[in-house]
Amino acid sequence: SPEGTLLSALVTPPYHRVSSIASREPGVLWVLTEESIEKVLYSGGLTSFGQRQGLTLGWPQVAASQGRIFVASANVLYEAVAGATGGPARFERFNPQPPGGATSLTSGGRHLLTGNSAGIFSLEQDGSLNRIAEVKDLASLTMVGENTCFAIGAAEIALFEWDGTRWFE
Repeated sequence: SPEGTLLSALVTPPYHRVSSIASREPGVLWVLTEESIEKVLYSGGLTSFGQRQGLTLGWPQVAASQGRIFVASANVLYEAVAGATGGPARFERFNPQPPGGATSLTSGGRHLLTGNSAGIFSLEQDGSLNRIAEVKDLASLTMVGENTCFAIGAAEIALFEWDGTRWFE
């Protein structure tokens, strides 16, 4: 921690043969082991995730919504599923998948938005994905408030707001 107290100890067998570590952003440590490359998040509730937890890694993004953790990685949307007591969570493909895959992910308050070049989708209370818009060549979704989201594409930027019943541009 910034105060010098131990937050976590990577002492299990996968970490006995770490060959490289790197840190280029606050709260993130990259670890290269014999079996994997892992992104260890030491400033949040989820300590690490990787292939052992069921993810295919490819520029992963993490978002929490309504007490659930989601990851968009390698164009797939995953949801964290609790493991045995004291054990690590595992990740399963979220069903349904956004048409075209999940290349961007963000959340704010009760909202979770994911998207790709085919569209931007909102996770509804019933677990379905509702298409709300399209931003050509979507690169990033960024919540700037509980009810406000920027969608950034290669040629355009759009602002979406929640009016209490739907998202509008």
